[in-house]
Amino acid sequence: MAKRNALIKKLSVVETLGSTTVICTDKTGTLTQNQMTVSNLWVNGERLEVTGTGYSPMGEIVGAEIVESELHHLLVAAGLCNNARLEETSVNGLP
Repeated sequence: MAKRNALIKKLSVVETLGSTTVICTDKTGTLTQNQMTVSNLWVNGERLEVTGTGYSPMGEIVGAEIVESELHHLLVAAGLCNNARLEETSVNGLP
């Protein structure tokens, strides 16, 4: 890390980063718009594209038939390991 001029406050951070195999980044508006959507999935070494935008129920997982069983397991785990919810918002107090 020193060779790349990185400033590290704790050695444990470097050790953790050294064993990391996946880094997830976010440029989808999670912080600025309070929204998070999935655009790609990696399943069993295959990259799948998730189409659609925002919270619209329209879209598909392109290539899902290649890894259907593994994708099912990933989606079940993702559903069980979060507490996300979609709330209906109103305009001027009207639903």
